[in-house]
Amino acid sequence: MSRKAIASIVLVLSSGTAVCEAAWQRRAISDGVRSHQNGQPSAGREGVAWVGQGNRALLLWDRDAVQVLVGALEPTAPNQDGFLRPISASTSSGGFSSVSLSNGAVAYSTGWTDSEREIHLWRQGAAHRITYNQFNDEHPCLYASFIAWDNYPPACSPWPCTPEDSEIWFWNGYGAWQITDNDVEDACPSLYELSIAWESDGNVVYTTIPHPEWGRALTPTFVAEGQRPSLFENQIAYQASDGSDREIFLYEIDSNQIRQITDNPRNDGGPRLYDGTILWEGDDGHDLEVFYWDGVRTQQITDNEIDDIEPTLWGTGLDTTIGYVERWWDGALLSRVICLRPAATASVGGSDGAIALTWPSLEGRAYRVEYSDDLVNWKVAAESVPSAGYGETSWTDGPDSGTIPPPSEVLQRFYRVCESE
Repeated sequence: MSRKAIASIVLVLSSGTAVCEAAWQRRAISDGVRSHQNGQPSAGREGVAWVGQGNRALLLWDRDAVQVLVGALEPTAPNQDGFLRPISASTSSGGFSSVSLSNGAVAYSTGWTDSEREIHLWRQGAAHRITYNQFNDEHPCLYASFIAWDNYPPACSPWPCTPEDSEIWFWNGYGAWQITDNDVEDACPSLYELSIAWESDGNVVYTTIPHPEWGRALTPTFVAEGQRPSLFENQIAYQASDGSDREIFLYEIDSNQIRQITDNPRNDGGPRLYDGTILWEGDDGHDLEVFYWDGVRTQQITDNEIDDIEPTLWGTGLDTTIGYVERWWDGALLSRVICLRPAATASVGGSDGAIALTWPSLEGRAYRVEYSDDLVNWKVAAESVPSAGYGETSWTDGPDSGTIPPPSEVLQRFYRVCESE
């Protein structure tokens, strides 16, 4: 059995009091750069990328440390954890926005004005400029070596004048191709392999790019009225009005079916889709919080007195990475980037001191449970626990589980959960 991912270690006291992490481990990954001006994160296999220092730097948390990819930070010492790394690429004078992380590369938009911004790609320690025009190129979406983005003309002047609309563009690694050419606003593309979904004049549409026939005219497929589409494989998540407020919907491309994910009296928006799971920001009646649908049920994963916005999602089950921005007011508008990772939870019950472990799970997987009484020597408690499907899987360490000694006879015990194959 090979170990693919490890959930957080859980400490349980045999006295009946469980001491464990919540369902999600939380880390303020932007604190190490000593900046309260952070925003727009993008999660990927490598970690979380975002813009910081008042949009003057592009940063990446690689699950170990924060490094500055492009831009510059004000001179500062690292925080107590010492996890700020030096600049690893040439500096840039532009303001950064619209970050997209994929396969170790980051696509982003940069420029000092809103009327002329360009798409860049950071890859293998260097930044490369993708677009060269007098337009406002924004909202890049990176997948493998492909990039999709929207392209706004500069503000028309002098007034009065007739402003042009935005269009969708695609870069195949060698050159750019204009996907749309019409008289409506096309914006916010989402890219998966050679398929693109985007918002067109208040509607969600998608198309597949013919390869290798680049440049051929495309006719998009209409999905529904809506905005902010997020595409993954054969599904599109998006936000739309249900007649009273904004809700989250999921469209199945193969079956041409639409499922309403949320149904409440408050606004939900900005969905991010990954392999059948959806993340979004929603109003809980007090402020904005982050919500997560694991394919079966909805979970509110933040609950505080400040706004949690711009969520981003990568992975499922034990491999899930969630990023979002905490935003609050303290004499100025401040923000920081938070990363959440799934954690196992534990509870103690019954006279036999049995310990029940629960962790996020996926359909068709198996999990290995290991235990230790000293955090040095680890033993296998269960070689292959079958998944209970999307949602959660549980396993109980009790008198009949085979652990030595049984949990009722130890003062403390540690567990870790691994995905096995």
